[in-house]
Amino acid sequence: MSTEKEILHQLARIGETWNAGDSEGYAGLFTEDADYITFFGLHLKGRQAIEEAHRELFKLDIKPAEGGRFASFQNTRVRKP
Repeated sequence: MSTEKEILHQLARIGETWNAGDSEGYAGLFTEDADYITFFGLHLKGRQAIEEAHRELFKLDIKPAEGGRFASFQNTRVRKP
């Protein structure tokens, strides 16, 4: 698989796990020692912190964006330097 296809596949998995509310699957896409900055600027350190924060987030009664999805990378392109 090409690097571009690998990136697009990873982005698709991020969207799928987010939309499914799968905090464990979502966090599993990041490295064990990942640094993750949330939309609100909260710094999460490590896969376990990412999973715990998203487990709580996915419990909230939040509404999806237009089109019925929270995250979508359908028309994403990878730009090469």
